Amino acid sequence: MNRLSLGELEGRDCERAARRLKRAALTAAAALLLVSGSRRAEARTIVVPSGAILTIQQGVDAAHTGDTVQVKTGVYSESVVVKTPGIRIAGVGKPLSARLQGGPTSTSGFTVQAAGVQIVGFDVAGYPQCGVADTGAGGLAVLSCWLHGDGIRACITNAARVQITNNNCSGNVTAGIQATGCSEGRILGNFCNGAKNPGADGIQVLNSFFMVVNGNVCQLNPRHGILLQDSLGGEVSANNLQQNKGSGLVVQHSSALRAASNIANRNGDVGILIQGGSTQVAVDLNIADNNTRGIVVLQSANNSFTRNEARQNSTTDLWADDNPAAPVNIYKNNSGGTTVPAPPAGLVLWDVH
Repeated sequence: MNRLSLGELEGRDCERAARRLKRAALTAAAALLLVSGSRRAEARTIVVPSGAILTIQQGVDAAHTGDTVQVKTGVYSESVVVKTPGIRIAGVGKPLSARLQGGPTSTSGFTVQAAGVQIVGFDVAGYPQCGVADTGAGGLAVLSCWLHGDGIRACITNAARVQITNNNCSGNVTAGIQATGCSEGRILGNFCNGAKNPGADGIQVLNSFFMVVNGNVCQLNPRHGILLQDSLGGEVSANNLQQNKGSGLVVQHSSALRAASNIANRNGDVGILIQGGSTQVAVDLNIADNNTRGIVVLQSANNSFTRNEARQNSTTDLWADDNPAAPVNIYKNNSGGTTVPAPPAGLVLWDVH
C-alpha cells in the first residue's frame, strides 16, 4: 500500500473541507430563498383606518415582519411605539398629508424599539421630546418626513446603520437631527433650519463612529449648522451651512474624519472650526463672509488641510495656532486673503498661492 505524505493528506483534508463548506453554503442559500419567498408571500398591507383598525398604533400592533402599514390622509393624535422589526410605516395620499400630532402630555411621535423599521412620508409635529426616537435597535430609516415644532427631531441613541434622508426638520427646540452613540449611519439630504433654543444646532453627531453626513442644508439655526463631537471616522461632505448664528461646521475632539466640499458662508462666528482633533482631512472647503474667521484650527495635530478657499471673512480667513517653525498639521494649496499667523509666516504655513 502506498503511503501518502503529510502534505498530500493535508491537501485531501482541505478538499474534503471545501466540499463540506460548499454543500453547507448551498443548503443555507436554499433555506434563505425559502424563507425570503415565504416572507414575500406572507407580507401584507395594513391600511389605517380600515375595519377595526382606527389608529396608527393599532395598525403597527397588527403588523408582522415584512408588512407595510399604510396611513391615509388625516390627523392622528397619538404616540406610536414600534416593537415589531422589519416593518414599513408610510403615509399615503398627498405628500405629508398623514399628520402625527402631539400635545403637552405627549412624549415622542414614533418610538422605535425594533430593528429595521422604515418611517416614510409623515408630518410629525408638537412632541415635547422627539418626532422620531430610536431606542437603539438599529437599522432605522426615516425618509421624506416633515419633523417640526417639537423637541429633538430624530434622536438616535446607540443605534447602528440608521438612515435619515430627505427630511425637513425645522423649528425644533434642541436640534433638527441628533445622533448619539451611533455607528455606520447616514444623514443625507435633510433640510434643518430655525431651531428654537439659543444652544440649538441643525445637526448634532455625538460620541459616534463612521457616520456619513452628506448633502444637508443647515441654516438660520441659533448656534451651529453641524456639530460633530467626540466621534471617530466617517465623512462630513457637500453640506450647505449658511446664516447660522454660531458657526457653520464645528468638529471637536474627533479623529479620522474627512470634511470635504462643504460650503459655510455668512455664519455669525466661524465658517469651520476644527478643535482638539487628529488625523482629519479637510479638503475643497468653500468658506466666505463669516462674521469672524473662515477656517480655524485649534489645539489639533496630524490633520491635513488641502485646496480650501476662505475669502472675505471679517477678521481672518485662515487661522491656525501651529508654530510656523514646527507645524503639527499639513497645509497644502489653500487660498485666503488674511492669515494667522500673520504674513509672511502664515502664507507659508497655509501654503497660500
